[in-house]
Amino acid sequence: MVSVILLSGLFIGVIATGLVFADMNRRNIRSQIRYLWTGFVGVLSLGGFLAVYVLQDVLYQFYRLC
Repeated sequence: MVSVILLSGLFIGVIATGLVFADMNRRNIRSQIRYLWTGFVGVLSLGGFLAVYVLQDVLYQFYRLC
């Protein structure tokens, strides 16, 4: 089950990054800004996913208490 969660989280991050890149392309934004925002969304999405993945046991314990 963990591998399905891992793959789906990474897949969603790639889709979000691709959507940002496509939108910036559609709006005809300069390439430097386009790559900056695309990289920012990619790193943020990967970092957010990895934080939850690494801390899943702590979050599970917290949810059980509430």
